[in-house]
Amino acid sequence: MKKFFILIFFLTYSLSSNAHMAHYNKFNKIEMEILKDGEVIGYNYYFFKKDGDKTTVTNQIKFTVKLFGATIFEIEGFGEEKYLSLIHI
Repeated sequence: MKKFFILIFFLTYSLSSNAHMAHYNKFNKIEMEILKDGEVIGYNYYFFKKDGDKTTVTNQIKFTVKLFGATIFEIEGFGEEKYLSLIHI
């Protein structure tokens, strides 16, 4: 019974997340390096384009994991998300 209440608590708490685009108003770009054993193996970039109350977030990611010189897997991706601000602060 205790596990049930804990599960309900976490489900309801996670649904009321306070994440929103206003946290990123100051940013035009976020650049991250992906590291493995202290060595850069790739990157992940986020670009923010604002047009009035519309925000477009573009994500570019690319990295390669090698083991003993052989490529184990490689990821390359591109994504775009569009947000419309319903609340003006």
